[in-house]
Amino acid sequence: MENKNEIEIEGLYGAIPIAIVADKKLKPSTKIAAIVIALSCSGQNGIGYRANKTIGNLCNLSDRAIQRAFSELQKQGYLLCDYDKNTNERLGYTWTFDIGKRTKKQK
Repeated sequence: MENKNEIEIEGLYGAIPIAIVADKKLKPSTKIAAIVIALSCSGQNGIGYRANKTIGNLCNLSDRAIQRAFSELQKQGYLLCDYDKNTNERLGYTWTFDIGKRTKKQK
């Protein structure tokens, strides 16, 4: 079974919608993190489970920078996260758009 805190990146490339790249409200570090977050959501179900530390290690950002990236992406409506109601720990996340079709999903 794959460790949910590891990600194979050799031979992969990340793509994010131009809306994220062009969004002046997002920090450059958030845009970099968005690429790795997109790779984490690339499975069949489109849900990512990677830990902040894993994402941060892959894009050379601190855990705190990754927390801010998740927060910014959620605030701007690009990312949906599911949290444990008791611990507030993030359980999983998915984009609000379909990367393959480059269109925003209906909420």
